[in-house]
Amino acid sequence: MASSQKQVSSFIDNECFYKQIFDSINVGMSVTNQEGYFLAANQFFCKIYGKSLPEIINQHFTTLIPHEHRELANDIHQAFMNGTVPEIHDDWHIERPDGSFVDVYSTPKLIIDDNGEKYKITTVVDITEYKRIHPCEQ
Repeated sequence: MASSQKQVSSFIDNECFYKQIFDSINVGMSVTNQEGYFLAANQFFCKIYGKSLPEIINQHFTTLIPHEHRELANDIHQAFMNGTVPEIHDDWHIERPDGSFVDVYSTPKLIIDDNGEKYKITTVVDITEYKRIHPCEQ
C-alpha cells in the first residue's frame, strides 16, 4: 500500500508526465487565458486546425474562427469567462490555412487556479467524416 501511495504522489507531482498525456491524446486540447489568447495546445489540436504550435501560441482564439463568427465567438468567450453563460458545446465549420474545411465539435471547461486566474480548457474533435456519413443528423 505504501508503494502505491508513493506512486500516486509521484504521478501527481510529475509535470512532464502530464505534458506527455496532453500531447498524446487523440482529442484536440487548448488552454486560453481570460482574454482569449492561447497559452497551450496539443499536437492533435494543431493538426485539426492545420497550424503549427508556434502559429497558435499567443494568438487570439478568434483567429481560428471564420470572420463572420469572430465577434459572436469573442462575446460568448467573455460571457463564459465571467460566468454569465454556461458551458456551450457546439460544432463549428472551420477553414484551414490550406483552404480545406473541417467540422469540429468543441467543448469548453472553465478552470480557476489557486491565484484566482481563469482559463478555458477547450477540447475539439474532428466530426467532418461523421457529418458526411450522417447528413440527416445535422
